[in-house]
Amino acid sequence: MPFKLPSRLTKLISEKISSLFEGVKSRFLGRGKRLVFSYNKDLSLSKMYEQAVREEGGIPNLENLGQIVDTSDKYIEALKLKTINKTIKDLEEHLDKEEVITPVSIESSLKETFKNVSSQVERIVDSETQVAKGIGALEGIIKSNASLGIDDPVVFFVVMRRR
Repeated sequence: MPFKLPSRLTKLISEKISSLFEGVKSRFLGRGKRLVFSYNKDLSLSKMYEQAVREEGGIPNLENLGQIVDTSDKYIEALKLKTINKTIKDLEEHLDKEEVITPVSIESSLKETFKNVSSQVERIVDSETQVAKGIGALEGIIKSNASLGIDDPVVFFVVMRRR
């Protein structure tokens, strides 16, 4: 019969992982249930959106910003839930198959999981930042062109990928 963690331990794991993700939300989205003492608003999603709009001569649209932040929040929340489930599953599998269980063996079994989670968080932050900057720039271009009498400007973006 497979090993199952006690419910108090799964609750503790869930709380700790949730706390980590609340930190991501607080820093990146400017929202969360966690108090952050060192916070650079210039690196937040909302500030990057605002800068992109203003660079093109526009005024940020709070409704659009709210939708961008909500979408990003949902991606982060989904990853949080996936991480909690994967961590518990990996830990139970490790405890089920190992003869001798030590803190070092537990840490090494979870290291790969959290390395993968880190790259997924990075991917969400990168892609959602690009979305916010792109939408912000487009809004700014549309507003500045409207003031020149151009109702439907032709806009295209040249994307450069790092190699």
